[in-house]
Amino acid sequence: MCGIFGFTAPNSGTLKYLNDSLIHRGPDGHGYYSDHHISLGHTRLSIIELSSKGAQPMYSPDKSVVVVFNGEIYNYQELKQDYLGDYKFIGNADSEVLPYLYDKFGIQFIQKLRGIFHRFV
Repeated sequence: MCGIFGFTAPNSGTLKYLNDSLIHRGPDGHGYYSDHHISLGHTRLSIIELSSKGAQPMYSPDKSVVVVFNGEIYNYQELKQDYLGDYKFIGNADSEVLPYLYDKFGIQFIQKLRGIFHRFV
């Protein structure tokens, strides 16, 4: 199971500390995002997309939406087919649909997901 974390401040070295504390949750890789308002991180346990194409954070096409995700989206292939034909996917990770769905539907995209995950809205 992956590890995710975030806080509402720019990175002050805390990302590495948090990543190191969660490495047991995701030994297959890690990624970060930080700007002046928020910092996000992800430790990866590769399950669906085994290549680096499943690395997180994931971004919307214009990079305005950033996602770190822990869980499994059972209907991600169906969501791609039904709603996201206009988007270019780089891999086959279930998490890759999240920023695209948000880009298309706003926060209401959550209603379309089937799987196991926590949502914080």
